Amino acid sequence: MKAPVFSPFNASATWVESIPAAYIRYLYARKCGLDVTRHLKWVETVDVWVCDRTGYRFYTPTDLAGDESFYQELSAVWPDYYQSKRWDFGHAARFVKDNDRVLEIGCGVGHFLKSIEGRCHSALGLEFNTEAIRNKVTSFEMRAEPVETHAATGDRYDLVASFQVLEHVTNPGAFLKAAVDCLRSGGRLIISTPNHEYVPHIRMEDTFNLPPHHTGLFTPDTYRALAEVYGLTIEHIIREPREPRVEEVSKSTRPNLVFKVAKVISLLAMTIAYRITGEPGSKVLVVFRKP
Repeated sequence: MKAPVFSPFNASATWVESIPAAYIRYLYARKCGLDVTRHLKWVETVDVWVCDRTGYRFYTPTDLAGDESFYQELSAVWPDYYQSKRWDFGHAARFVKDNDRVLEIGCGVGHFLKSIEGRCHSALGLEFNTEAIRNKVTSFEMRAEPVETHAATGDRYDLVASFQVLEHVTNPGAFLKAAVDCLRSGGRLIISTPNHEYVPHIRMEDTFNLPPHHTGLFTPDTYRALAEVYGLTIEHIIREPREPRVEEVSKSTRPNLVFKVAKVISLLAMTIAYRITGEPGSKVLVVFRKP
C-alpha cells in the first residue's frame, strides 16, 4: 500500500505503476552510454503518479531531477542535445511582435532567442546550465536565474516561452505560477513539452522521458485543466505531426527507381493516414493568454 501523495497542483494523486531503477539505468546506458546511478540517488524503484485534478503524471521520489552536472554530461554524450532548429520554435516565433518584450525560460544556448533577434523590442533568457550560457549563440542577455526569482523582480513581458523545459521541473506548479506572474495583462504564455498521448511515450519506450531527464508527463487535456487552475485561456493547442518512416535498405537498392517511387508513395500514404486519424506526434505546444 503506497502512502498518500499530493501533486504539485495542490491535489491528491493516484498511484499508477512502479519502474525498477535498474531498468532505467539500463535504458540510459543502452541509449547513450550514460551512467545515471548517482542521479537516481540509488533508489530501487521509481513510482508514477497521476494528479487527480489535472491528469498530470509525475515521478517519485520527487528529487530525481537531473542537476547541472547531469545536463553537462548528457550534452557531452548527445551532441545534438541543444538543437538549433526545433519544430516548436517556428510556431512560437509567429506570435512575436515588433514591440514585444520576450522572456524565455530554460533557453539552452539561446537558439530560439537568436531566431527572434530583430523581430522584437527586447528579450531575456533564463538558463540553469552555466556552460550553456558561456557558449550562448544569441546577442540577447542570458541569466542563471530561476523564474520564481525573476518573477519577484516585477519585470513583465508580452510573451513568455518555455520549450521542452516543464517536463524537467519537479515543481511545475510553482514554475507555471511564476511564468504567469511574469506576464503583463493580455500577454501570451507558450509552453511545449513531449505529448504523453504519443504511444511510445505511453509505453515508456523513450529513455529520455524518464528520470533523471524528465520528471513529469503532459497531455493536451492536462493543459486544458491547468488553464483553469491559473485563470488562463487557451488560444491554440498544436500537436507535432508524426514523421512517417520507411525501413532502410541496402546501398544497391536505394538508387533503384522502383524503390524511390514506392518510398514516396508509402510516405504519402502514411502521412495522410496520420492526419486522418489524428495520430499525435511526440510534442505538443500550447499558447495561453492571460486576461
